[in-house]
Amino acid sequence: MTQLLKFKELVLDFVSRYEIYVMAAVRFVIGFAAFRLIILNTGYMETLTNYPIAILLALLCCFLPSGVMVFVGAVLILLEFYALSPMICLLTALIFLIMFCAYMRFTVRKGLYAVLTPILSVLGIPYIMPVTSGLRGEPFAVISVICGEFTYFMIRHVSINAAVFAADEESGGTGVITMAVNELLMDQEMYLYLIGFVAAAIVTFCIRKLSVRMSHLIAAAIGIVCQIAIIGGGEIMLGNQEALTRIILGCVVSFLILLIVSFFMHDLNYRKTENVQFEDDEYYYYVKAIPKRLVSSEAETTSENANDNITVTVTSSDVAAAIGAAGISSQQDSKGSDTESGSEKKNRKKHQSTPEEEVLEQQEASAPQLAAQAAEQAAAAEAAERAAAEAVAERAAAAAQAISAAAGQADSTEESVETPEPDSPGKEESDKEPESE
Repeated sequence: MTQLLKFKELVLDFVSRYEIYVMAAVRFVIGFAAFRLIILNTGYMETLTNYPIAILLALLCCFLPSGVMVFVGAVLILLEFYALSPMICLLTALIFLIMFCAYMRFTVRKGLYAVLTPILSVLGIPYIMPVTSGLRGEPFAVISVICGEFTYFMIRHVSINAAVFAADEESGGTGVITMAVNELLMDQEMYLYLIGFVAAAIVTFCIRKLSVRMSHLIAAAIGIVCQIAIIGGGEIMLGNQEALTRIILGCVVSFLILLIVSFFMHDLNYRKTENVQFEDDEYYYYVKAIPKRLVSSEAETTSENANDNITVTVTSSDVAAAIGAAGISSQQDSKGSDTESGSEKKNRKKHQSTPEEEVLEQQEASAPQLAAQAAEQAAAAEAAERAAAEAVAERAAAAAQAISAAAGQADSTEESVETPEPDSPGKEESDKEPESE
């Protein structure tokens, strides 16, 4: 797990450093795949079938907003449909106009969703996009997904009936629009997918907002199950039982991809959840803070020597040994001075360095000095253990001698102390002297 966290930190650090170039490369790949798939699934205009056209269009969309890629893709589709049938091109332009109005009103910054959805539909895993829209944004972000899926079904229907549309156009018939509308707007499978995507996005968003552990993973799993239930159940009702296996496999692959994306984008450490409470002049605030799962730096502190390029690692056990050695050596220095006053002990404790100060001093020291200090600390620790054992033995012997001396002093007390007169008031004081001793 630690290696995975380190790899994630390296990837995120690389992306944050070169974000402009990384996003440009991602936009180029997505744009090239989208434009090439449009050309391969239509191909009615021979001028656009060459690879340089898709590459140039993808380069054009690299450093521009995602809405530009959506617009270029729509223009490319219109050109291909115009080569097939001007009437189909006109109908498609009206549909695109309606979709662009919805896109510009609600999801102007989610253009990549509209471009990625047809690409993933060709690959058989479009179920990622509605769940992603629920995890990464508001529920209305699914409008971009709906536009992309509608475009995919429209291109598929035109490709299937291209020969019929071309023949009707050549014969001068006007039934091409009626045929296209019937083929597209009466497609029950398309509506089934759109309903499943909308339901999955809303359910995912609602569960993601809950204050429970692993809410993102639970929301993704339920969003995938919701699509299996709606789309798979609808396919069975429509009599397409063979499509159920394809849907289940696509949903499983989509969930695995979502797990990988969640690991990089939303990986939380629920073991260190903190509930914070604070207030201002008008409100009380109750905050639940969950830290992100990062590589822990508490186990070791690394100090680098800029001149020698040497890295020395000081572990917490070395610091504890150094602190213990310092404490034992101070006890050895004060062992012979039993008459030390309380004020001197307090002053010595004040001058004794704290563990935090020792850690800071070790971090500021150079590599050779840290190595020498580590060797001295190891030797001091061994000497301290021997000295502690000897001190315990000496104290035990001193305690035994003190007990025997106290027994002897009890017998000779009457001889060593002068006895006052029986009726004198000093008798009570003489009675108290042995107790004070």
